[in-house]
Amino acid sequence: MLKLKLGNTIEDVLLRALDPPSSINIQRAIASLVEVKALTPAEEITPMGRLLSKLPMDVHLGKFLLVAALFKCLDPALTIAATLNSKSPFVTPFGFEGAADAAKKGFAIGQQDIRQFCSLTLIGVQGIATFLPLRMCSLAGGERRRMSASSGSSASAILSRSR
Repeated sequence: MLKLKLGNTIEDVLLRALDPPSSINIQRAIASLVEVKALTPAEEITPMGRLLSKLPMDVHLGKFLLVAALFKCLDPALTIAATLNSKSPFVTPFGFEGAADAAKKGFAIGQQDIRQFCSLTLIGVQGIATFLPLRMCSLAGGERRRMSASSGSSASAILSRSR
């Protein structure tokens, strides 16, 4: 925009728009871009800014993913970014308050045992019967012994209680 001589600053250009944002919002956006090093203090785009402009997300999450790629930990960072970028599953949708309350009551202690819960979910009792021994085997030897000793239960005891 600046190279096309539309204005001297980013704020000048944006204030000429049909529905311009407020001056304070423009300043906050510029400060945010300078903070993540997408712009220089002189409002020139940086190489980081060019990369961030190609990502369809908040600049902070975009920089998080770029830095994670540099440190070779992109997979967990993608999971974190996806979680941060989505709506909370605990927000009740407008107009469905009654259905949400009924669903929440289904998870109350005493109204549902583990087999009922598993049959309503994708896990299923067979899935839990498969998962628990695998989980116990994946624990380190010392941690497995510590867990069994502290809880007084083993995978087979847990499975027999759930049947």
